[in-house]
Amino acid sequence: MGSSYRSKSAHMADIKGKGILYEDDDAPIKLTDQDDSHVTKEYYPSLIGKVFNPKKQNVEKLLQTVPTQWGVQERVTANDLGNGKFLINFTSEEDLKSVLGKVPFHFNYCMFVLVCLGLMGTNCPW
Repeated sequence: MGSSYRSKSAHMADIKGKGILYEDDDAPIKLTDQDDSHVTKEYYPSLIGKVFNPKKQNVEKLLQTVPTQWGVQERVTANDLGNGKFLINFTSEEDLKSVLGKVPFHFNYCMFVLVCLGLMGTNCPW
């Protein structure tokens, strides 16, 4: 009884998109020691995001839906960066601040994370 229950429970969790992801998500990134301040300035104000559940969260649909929910659809550009990651560029810092005040971030009943591009610098408004 116990093993068949666990098997059924794991199967239901996987169907709901709540299963454990065992394969490696991303390869390690090697960082180089270089001045990237020009990139941060070029893309500020921006947010980089990643979905937590790619089986249930389609990034393309997220990028079509979420800016409208935030009320900034005409003042942002959004790009799918692949592998569950995306970039949202804002036209003003005020729009960025208003979005950061709308936590927690979720789409299709699943959470996603947003990080300010200038987090390591002094430009990020949090």
